[in-house]
Amino acid sequence: MSVDGTTALRNLNNIYNSIHNFIALAEKGNGSDIAIKLRYVEASLEQFKESVESTIDITGYGTNLSANNRNALPIHCMRCNCAILSPNVASFVDAKPFSLPFCRQAKNSASINTEIINSWWQVERMFDFENIGFTHARNGVKYLVCANCEDGPVGYLCPVTKAHFVAVVSTGVEEPLDLIRLSLDERIYVKMRNDREVRGRLHAFDQHLNMILSQVEETVTTIELDEENFEEMHKQTKRQIPMLFVRGDAIILVAPPLRHT
Repeated sequence: MSVDGTTALRNLNNIYNSIHNFIALAEKGNGSDIAIKLRYVEASLEQFKESVESTIDITGYGTNLSANNRNALPIHCMRCNCAILSPNVASFVDAKPFSLPFCRQAKNSASINTEIINSWWQVERMFDFENIGFTHARNGVKYLVCANCEDGPVGYLCPVTKAHFVAVVSTGVEEPLDLIRLSLDERIYVKMRNDREVRGRLHAFDQHLNMILSQVEETVTTIELDEENFEEMHKQTKRQIPMLFVRGDAIILVAPPLRHT
C-alpha cells in the first residue's frame, strides 16, 4: 500500500518524540520505563521504514522504463496520487524541449512563468488515459491536468501531431528558492524545530530561508508522558503574532500555497 510524504513525516515525528521521551526517562533512571519506550521506538522505526519503502516515485523514469521503452509502472498525479496512466500505454520520449507553465504562478503577474521539460511520456490516444482533463487552448496549445484534483498542467496536447505528452520530471521550479519566490505575499506554512508551526503571509526571505511573516498564527505542541499507561499526550498552544522574523536554521519544512494555471 502506498503512502504520501505526510505519513512518512508523521512517523518520523513519532520516532523523534519517542527518542526524546527515552532520553528523559534515562535521565530519571527508570529502567522499566526505558524498556517500554525502547520497544515503542523499535516499532516506530519499523513503521517509518515501511512508509519510506512504499512511497511511490512518480517523477523518475529509470525504474519505470520497460524493455520496449514504455512505462512499466502506473503514472500518478503528484498531488492526489490518483492514476493517470496504466502500465505499458505511454512511450518514453527524451530530448524534446517544451516550455510548460508552472503549477503555481506568482500572484498578480502579467506573464506566465514556465519551465523547459525535456523528457515526456507520449500517449497517442486520449482514451488511453485513466484520468485526465484539458484546459482551454492558450496560444493554440491545450494543457493536460489531473481530472480528479485539477492540478496541473502535467503535460500538453501537441496541436500538430495530436499526441499527448505527460511530463516525466516536473518540479514546478528551476531552483528551490523559486518556489518560495512565487509565494511572496501569500500565506505559507512553516514547520520549525522544537515542535513549532507557523502560518503567515510571506513578506521577505533570503537565500538562507530567513523569513519575515505577518498575520502569524503560531502553534506550539508539547508532549507529556502519562506515567500510568505510558501514553503520550499532545497539547497545543496557539497565539496570534502581528509580525514575526523566522530564522532559516530553525526551519524544517516550508509548504507554499497551491496555485493553478
